Amino acid sequence: MNAPVRFFHERFGIDDSRLARTLDVALEGAVDAADLFFEYATRDAVVLEEGIVKSGDRHVSQGVGVRVQTGERQGYAHSDEISTESLRLAATTARAISVGPGAPAGVAVRGSGAPPRDLYPVGAAPTDVPIADKASLLAAIDARARARDPRVR
Repeated sequence: MNAPVRFFHERFGIDDSRLARTLDVALEGAVDAADLFFEYATRDAVVLEEGIVKSGDRHVSQGVGVRVQTGERQGYAHSDEISTESLRLAATTARAISVGPGAPAGVAVRGSGAPPRDLYPVGAAPTDVPIADKASLLAAIDARARARDPRVR
């Protein structure tokens, strides 16, 4: 059993038989394919001020999604709760969306023909900037603020 499968099994009781039952529900009827998506992410933050820890925060983001494909139609359902019942409900909902009635014809979407203007160009994504560069920028901002006004401490 690989680490992610073991994690969801140990934490939420999701095992191979429950996954198979969920896929069976999603694949009922005349559907072509189904996928299950699991998410569990944590983010920790610690704020230091003058060398003292001032606050800490932990954020957990979790959920499960089911996607069902029927021809060119896709249905997707998501739940923040990871349980056997939420899997079943998401599978049922995604299947219903993918096989349900749709618009009888496509809808044409036309642009103005002019290329879109990039009003807020970004030279580099913030996630691509090395941590050392971010720390240097913060140190420079701090030094400049302190040099500008003695009330800044």
